[in-house]
Amino acid sequence: MWTAPSNFFDPGIGTETNVMRVAITSTGRVLIGGWFSWVNGIARSRIARLNSNGTVDMTFVVNEGANDHVRESPCSRMAKR
Repeated sequence: MWTAPSNFFDPGIGTETNVMRVAITSTGRVLIGGWFSWVNGIARSRIARLNSNGTVDMTFVVNEGANDHVRESPCSRMAKR
């Protein structure tokens, strides 16, 4: 049986709908934006940050999220965090 290495990116169950934009930060985290309202079963309104292993970064909180779907790449200032 194959086992994933410890640094394997596992997106889990993902989102219920489209991810439109992806940006990788300098720390290896992944910013995603799109139409979704949850990521891996955790409420995230259209924008979320994932840890380098694919889990939702619970320290990244954007209150109510975006008020419409995310169509553009996250700004570079966000990506540096």
